[in-house]
Amino acid sequence: MQKEIYLLRHGQSQANLNGVLAGWTDAPLTALGENQAKSAAMRLHALLEQDGAKLGAILSSDLLRASATAKPIAQILDVPVAYHEQLRELFLGRWENKTFESIQAEEPELAQMWLKQGMNFVYPEGESVEHVMQRAVPVVDAALMQSDRILVVAHGGVLSGLIAHYVFSDVTLAKGLYVHNAAIARIVLHGSGGTLNLLNY
Repeated sequence: MQKEIYLLRHGQSQANLNGVLAGWTDAPLTALGENQAKSAAMRLHALLEQDGAKLGAILSSDLLRASATAKPIAQILDVPVAYHEQLRELFLGRWENKTFESIQAEEPELAQMWLKQGMNFVYPEGESVEHVMQRAVPVVDAALMQSDRILVVAHGGVLSGLIAHYVFSDVTLAKGLYVHNAAIARIVLHGSGGTLNLLNY
């Protein structure tokens, strides 16, 4: 039976605006981010209506920027949100809440390695996207056992990793994927694997 995973990245956060790497730092949405979340909720509602479809579950990272993005969707669709620590962004270790400029000044060799490796980079004292998938995929799989159509509201690294996992069966390909703030993606799962048929909507 076909199943669908809708993916939504959080709206603009204060960390995005300030140009810092947030990771597990609990940065709130900006005013723009709040408006983006409301707009995303309306777009998702229209997509589902167009297909005559209903969500069976909404999963969200428990970090504020994701949970605040999920809230208007839950209200419009009348579907409760299940919050999961396992859907948090990559933990960035000692790079948490730092700008790239400060990292480049303090650890230039690691900064260059990060630029080359992208999502495959293991953050110093932190995680890689592969580590994140080890905690995120079981949560998504469990939800898919209960519902044919789910929404995951999370972070750029998490969503890129989920696309790489379900569509390409290779999380190292997350490096080439980017989900914009408050943008929607959709993965259709079928017997032969997964298809990405919507990105950055």
